[in-house]
Amino acid sequence: MDLSAKENNRRVAAILYEAAEILNARGERFKPQAYAKAARAVEALREDIAEVSGPGELEKIPEVGTHIAAKICEIVGTGGLSYLEKLRKELPEGVQELSGIEGIGLKRVKVLVKEFNVRNVRDLEAAAAAGRVRDLPGFGEQNERRILVTIRGSSAPGRGPFSATSCRLRRRSSLHWPATPQRAGSALPGLSGGGRSRLVISISS
Repeated sequence: MDLSAKENNRRVAAILYEAAEILNARGERFKPQAYAKAARAVEALREDIAEVSGPGELEKIPEVGTHIAAKICEIVGTGGLSYLEKLRKELPEGVQELSGIEGIGLKRVKVLVKEFNVRNVRDLEAAAAAGRVRDLPGFGEQNERRILVTIRGSSAPGRGPFSATSCRLRRRSSLHWPATPQRAGSALPGLSGGGRSRLVISISS
């Protein structure tokens, strides 16, 4: 498999992983696992996902059912997923930015909101600087240090204000690319080569 095919598969998987993460934070029972399994299956493909997205082809991939196959077709065809955009919009304000910090996911954001009423990056920085984050379940001293390094490093002179994107975080779910219309079976947008439940997270005190 050439590099462009591998990148195509990785980017499709990244969108599925992000959907799985948000669904998991919402408290959904089965969908998170389904999306995560499909993402792993796409990552493991030897073929370019853009070349096997024809009618009935995606369902031949292990762990990819009809529902998620339709989502993958949309990703291959447009470079984005409207369902994921909907999920992102349902996240409380500030949650997506917080979950983009290295060492934190949506589940950990939920803990921070519950314990310290953290609403934004500056609230988190203050809590971590005071040594309060390390004692929370699932964090520890190492993650607390990583959080501070990420936030403060991104705010160094010449780097501009903090954003999850500016930190260049190494999280699969943070990958996005332009939603440029694209014919299924060709290279994914932005790449070269041939190939309703209530939110569990709440920011109220």
